[in-house]
Amino acid sequence: MGLDLTKFNPQTVDQLVSALEAGLSTTATTWYNANSAAVAGDLKMLAQAAVETQAALLEGRITQAYAQTAIQMQKETLQQTIEFTELMTMALAQQLLNSVTATIGWAIYNKTGINLFPDVVQPAAAAAGG
Repeated sequence: MGLDLTKFNPQTVDQLVSALEAGLSTTATTWYNANSAAVAGDLKMLAQAAVETQAALLEGRITQAYAQTAIQMQKETLQQTIEFTELMTMALAQQLLNSVTATIGWAIYNKTGINLFPDVVQPAAAAAGG
């Protein structure tokens, strides 16, 4: 059960820090669960394909030219996996920043009524249920 930021009104810095830690932990765990299997699967598939390509070449089932083409495609696929991982890591950084901004923004709004982050803290939308 997550923290309802619309009612979050920390009385101490420790409460604020605890809420920040919880939000960051939840965001990072969700990201890891969504992305780790995909990357691990891609890397396993690429390693297996490279081994199979080498074995097929050594056994004479494919030509040197075909093996070079297959290895080149595997390199390009690995590069795409690396780029995907970089992109998803940047997305994680943005999600972590959003979590911190939302937590601090709601805490300030709930304590003072001042909305420093109107793009993130939207009381009217929260009141309407969305």
